[in-house]
Amino acid sequence: MLNSFNKRIIGPDDSDYEEKPFQNIPEAQRDDWQSTAVWLHEMFDKNKDPEPLFVLDLILKPGQLIPIYSTQPKEVVDKVLEVFDGGIEALQQIP
Repeated sequence: MLNSFNKRIIGPDDSDYEEKPFQNIPEAQRDDWQSTAVWLHEMFDKNKDPEPLFVLDLILKPGQLIPIYSTQPKEVVDKVLEVFDGGIEALQQIP
């Protein structure tokens, strides 16, 4: 089964569209602050595809009756707990 999710591109007509900063200034002419702003924008761009936590595909090998998952269930649980624990730690840092 192929990924059937529809991807939507955020454009200038969307309320959360953010234009890339300092795009009219050549990279060689940007100061440190401008270069950092561009770097941060690219890192947190709302239209960027996030990295998946894991790939979960069903694999049916010839001669098998039951398909298997490409990622072990323990790995999925460990990754979800890691993300959850990271969120709890971040919340505990709030004064």
